[in-house]
Amino acid sequence: MTSQSECTSLLQAFYYDEMDGIKKFGWLAIRNFLLSPRYQAVVLLRWHRIFYLRAKKRSRRKGKFNAFLALINTRLRQTVERVNFALNGGIDISPMAQIGRYLFLASPQGVTIAGDCIIGEHLEIHQGTNIGIRNGKYPTIGNNVVIGSGAHVLGDISVGDNSIIGAMTLVIGDVAPNTVVAGIPARAIRSTTNKE
Repeated sequence: MTSQSECTSLLQAFYYDEMDGIKKFGWLAIRNFLLSPRYQAVVLLRWHRIFYLRAKKRSRRKGKFNAFLALINTRLRQTVERVNFALNGGIDISPMAQIGRYLFLASPQGVTIAGDCIIGEHLEIHQGTNIGIRNGKYPTIGNNVVIGSGAHVLGDISVGDNSIIGAMTLVIGDVAPNTVVAGIPARAIRSTTNKE
């Protein structure tokens, strides 16, 4: 995917993240939503990613002017990262992480997502969650996943679609689709598929 089309998809993801949640509410709810830390965290995350992609694209070009623009872009990206960290209680999401649409931060305090993680759509993350590196590799998380408070998802693993990771769970192995895992280390508790 080219950098420009990825920026366009990020702007669309930004629109969907913010607008779908407030379609049914009035102006007072919209104002309160705009001032909430979880909204600010998602907005700054999307802008941080756009600045990262622009700097990455410009760093490949030669010339003094492009080098200057890449430096300005890097400074803007660093400023957005610091503002996000200060405003939202220690949230640290790398701009290198590929995050799909409909990211929901139930409580953004202490959320850490390391670089090069691949995360699908409709992800719900609770406070104190760490999605990060182990042995130099990053996890891949599917669509419609819920990650509970204090959970750690580490290493070269994949979390299947429609899975639920319980609170205070250490996930260092693959999680099958449609399962609920909990414990240290994570063990499958039950299936999330509907039994008819």
